[in-house]
Amino acid sequence: MKNTTQKWLYGLGAAMIGGGAQAVVSGLTGMGFAPEKFNFTNASGIWHLVGLVAVNFIFSAILSAAFYLKQSPLPPETNQ
Repeated sequence: MKNTTQKWLYGLGAAMIGGGAQAVVSGLTGMGFAPEKFNFTNASGIWHLVGLVAVNFIFSAILSAAFYLKQSPLPPETNQ
């Protein structure tokens, strides 16, 4: 794999992970807004919290990847 492609894939992966990491903060914030539903005190609350974080992670990662692709649509081609 070419060096430019590796850098592009690295940047895309980093954008997705960074966007997904925001989901953890969103999940913990959800506990402040609806502590009766999202909490660590019972199994139901934990599963609601995990579900919230998982869905937020997926959508935040996709959105961050889209922003990265807007900035760097494809790795530049080099003719060698």
